This record gives sequence, C-alpha cells and structure tokens, in this order.
Amino acid sequence: MVLEVSHAIKAGRPVLVGETDENDSYRAIFVPESGMRLLPQSVFTSWYNSEDKRFQNPGEKITKHASLEVDVDECDAGVPSAPRLRTRRWINGLCFFDRSAKREVIFPWPDTFQ
Repeated sequence: MVLEVSHAIKAGRPVLVGETDENDSYRAIFVPESGMRLLPQSVFTSWYNSEDKRFQNPGEKITKHASLEVDVDECDAGVPSAPRLRTRRWINGLCFFDRSAKREVIFPWPDTFQ
C-alpha cells in the first residue's frame, strides 16, 4: 500500500484523505483508481494488530488492514446499531488508527450466493 500511495504522489495523481466517525482529523490516505468518476463517500477498513515474531524483532507489532469502498444502507432490524455495507470495490490506501473502537457492520451475501 505504501508503494501505491508513494507512486501516486510522485506521479502527481490525486489522492483522497479520510477521517473516522470518531473525530475530525484525517486518519487515512487513499489512491482512487484511474478513471474513477465518483469519489468514494464511505470506506470500510478492517484492521488487525498482531505480534508475529517470524517477520520482525520480538515484541514489535504488525498492523494489517484492507479497505473497501462501500455503500451504506440503513441498519439491520436484527442488529439496530450495525449498518449494512455493500461492497463497491477495493481501494488502495494507508490508515492510521490509535486503537479506534470496533464497530459491528453487516455485509449481505452477494446475490449470486442466494
């Protein structure tokens, strides 16, 4: 992801900044696909912070994350606080979280699976 962001900046391509629902400061930078006509309104980022001693010094942490551009629908009746998210596409970027609160969301099964 770092390479995608750095190549975009060096090439003068546009990048997008993102913020969380929790505060107003920017916490992410995304690289839109070339030719993307509409800018994403919502991005879902899943992240996991783990200790993996195989790849670094003991005690260092590796943060893994993946981001998806999503459409946000109303909350599900069964889980009132969990919005339904429909995936639009993968989006490259970097996110910087300081132990942001977890939030439940629902991704419906794709129509092809039903």
